[in-house]
Amino acid sequence: MRRRPILLSGLALFAFLMAAGWLWWHPPAPEPLYRGKPLTYWLEGALNFDGAPGESPDRTIDRAKEAVLGAGTNAIPTLLRLLRDKHWLYKQKALGLAYRLNLASAPHQAQSPPQLQADFGFQILGPRASAALPALLKIYDENLSPMPRERLVSVIGHLGPAARVAIPRILDQWRSTNFDAELRAIRALADIHAQPNLVVPVLVSALTNSDQQMRFAALFGLRNFGSGARAAVPALLPLLRDPDLSVGIDAEETLKCIDLDAAERSGLEVYRLFSGIDFPNPASFARKLTLRFDAISIYLYGRLSETARRDVALWSGSTQYSWAPESFLRELNEIIKGPSIYDAQRFATVGFRPETQTLLAANPRGAGLTRLNRLLIEDAYPREIQFMRNHHPPTNY
Repeated sequence: MRRRPILLSGLALFAFLMAAGWLWWHPPAPEPLYRGKPLTYWLEGALNFDGAPGESPDRTIDRAKEAVLGAGTNAIPTLLRLLRDKHWLYKQKALGLAYRLNLASAPHQAQSPPQLQADFGFQILGPRASAALPALLKIYDENLSPMPRERLVSVIGHLGPAARVAIPRILDQWRSTNFDAELRAIRALADIHAQPNLVVPVLVSALTNSDQQMRFAALFGLRNFGSGARAAVPALLPLLRDPDLSVGIDAEETLKCIDLDAAERSGLEVYRLFSGIDFPNPASFARKLTLRFDAISIYLYGRLSETARRDVALWSGSTQYSWAPESFLRELNEIIKGPSIYDAQRFATVGFRPETQTLLAANPRGAGLTRLNRLLIEDAYPREIQFMRNHHPPTNY
C-alpha cells in the first residue's frame, strides 16, 4: 500500500522537473515593467487579489490599467502569449498535487487564468491594440488558445472598428444555438460598430430577445452606430414603454443618439437641464472651476456672473455645502442652451463618447444643441458629473 504514495510523489517530482526544464529552455519573452514589476504581476493581481487580505494594496484594477496603458502597444506580445498559454492548467494541478503529497509547505493559491489576464489587458488597450488583429484572427481560426472560440470574439471586439474584418466570423457565431455564444457575438458586434448594413439588422433582432442582457447589449451597439442605425427606430419605439424600466430608459437614450427628431416626435425630452443630483463629487468640480483647472474650466468660469462665482467659491471651500448653488445651476443651464461650447483647442484633451462624437458631427441646433453641450460638459468632467442616462428620467417621460 505504501508504494502508491511513493509512486505519486515520484510523478509529482517528475512533473516539477519537466516544468522547470521547459521554463529553462523556453523562458518567456521579457515583459514591460511598471513600478519595477512585470506586466503579468499587475494583471494577475487585479483579477485574483484585488482587495484580498494580506496582499499588496497596489495590486488593484486601477494599477493594472496604469501598467497596461503605460506599456501601450509594447504590452501586445505579452497579452498574445498569455492568450496562447496552454500550460497554466497543468502547472496548477501539479502544484496542488505537490501540496497534497507534502512536497509543498503551504496550499497553492490558484492564479487567474492567463487567458483572462489577456482579455482584461486587451479590454484596457481597446483600439490601441489594433496591431494585434492579425495574430488574434490566427489564434481564432487555428484554435491556438485554450479559451473557447465563442469567448475569443470578445477579445477581438475590444479592438473596436479596426476589427471590422472579423465581423463575418462573429456573425457565424451569432447564428449559434448557444445563448452565451450568441450574447458574446452581439457584444462584440456592438464594440466593433462597423458595417451597419450587416450589423444593425442583427442588433435589431436582438431587441426582441427576452433576456435583459441581450437587449442591453443590442441597445449599446445601436447607440455606438449613432445616426447610422436609424433603421432601428421602429423597433425602438415599443421599448420606450417596456415593463422593465431600465430597458425603457436605455431605449430612450438610444433613440436620442440615433434620431433626435424621432425622439422629440415620441414626446421625449432630448436633453435634461443640470440639477443638484448631477454632481456626485461637488467639491472637486467646484475647485476645478475656481482654480481654472483646464481650458474648459477657464471657459465656464468666464461665462459666470460675479454672484455665481462667489457661490461656487463657497461651494468649493465647504464640507457641508454639497448642493450646487442655484445661481450656478441657472447660469450653467443657460450656457448649455447655446451657442455651442465646442472648440477644438478647448476640448483637445477630452475623450468623447461615441454618442458625443456622432452628435458633434451632426452640427445640431435647438434641443439637439442643448443636448450636445451637456454631453460635452459631462465628458470633460467624468468624475464630477453624472451622465444623463445614469439616473431615472422625470415622471413626465
